Amino acid sequence: MKIKLNILLLLIPLIGVTSKVKFGKNLDFEVIKATKQTIVGGVYGSPMVTNYTLNLKALRTFTIVTDSGYAEGKIDNLNITNDSNQIVKKAICKKGKSYVLYFSIITPIETNSNFPSDVFVGSREQKIPIKSSTGILMRYKGGKSKYLVLSKIVTNETVYAP
Repeated sequence: MKIKLNILLLLIPLIGVTSKVKFGKNLDFEVIKATKQTIVGGVYGSPMVTNYTLNLKALRTFTIVTDSGYAEGKIDNLNITNDSNQIVKKAICKKGKSYVLYFSIITPIETNSNFPSDVFVGSREQKIPIKSSTGILMRYKGGKSKYLVLSKIVTNETVYAP
């Protein structure tokens, strides 16, 4: 019994280190700038789209596979631009180089019954998996960290399309 207790006491600090790697300071990226901009479509029934863009600097070399972006109580696909500025789900991030992660949250606009409501499908409702003061985070695979939590974001002016 005493041996089991000693082993447990040894493991407790390791559990704390693991949680810090996952949810503490991000070990893969430094956030240079984070912005969001909402675009309200001009065509009747078009959705409202909020674009989240993160300009990042890689802190180490690794392969990233993007997963999801969380905001506004919703979830949608997360993307990254590679060295050729192509939109991809998987990229090799090189230490010191800049990258852009982005996602969009789509919110359908209510219309009258004469307009088909399924023309524009919105982002899925989903609670954020960990706490964030902004309610915005990105989930990815391949790095030392699994989440990139935003502590602040710049809100650009809303665009109302004609």
